[in-house]
Amino acid sequence: MANQLSAIPPAKRKQLAATLGLFAVLFVTIGAVSATGPGTAIIRVFVWGSFAVAVLLALIAWGVASSVRLDAAEERLDAEIARTIAEHDLTCGCGTNHDVNGGTSATAGVAGGGETHVCSQDGACGGDCSGCALAALRPSPTAKRSERLSR
Repeated sequence: MANQLSAIPPAKRKQLAATLGLFAVLFVTIGAVSATGPGTAIIRVFVWGSFAVAVLLALIAWGVASSVRLDAAEERLDAEIARTIAEHDLTCGCGTNHDVNGGTSATAGVAGGGETHVCSQDGACGGDCSGCALAALRPSPTAKRSERLSR
């Protein structure tokens, strides 16, 4: 997730979320204490304004904390992909990376439903993409959501 918030280190974002949460609690307290005073129109506006600021700060804190969780999940996914690639031999017979989405090699559709690996160095090395370790980990699109999550 490449956005401006991701440029800030996660520890600083966690600290920012905690600070915003504390300020939200402070504004709730200010509004609650103000509500116990005389019920003039100005005080009621101040009370509701304090509650509105508290809600706004709480939503911002939730968004910042969510960005930290999303970035951590993305890092775990990247680490799992790297582990899977390192665990399996993902090179074709010619020794180039088995990249079915472009890069150093490409694929060409085959009538049998599989894909044939086409090496960009010598034209066609004859490798078969059906045994790709990453393709084997991909859940079936017809599987139920609970089955896909259990993989």
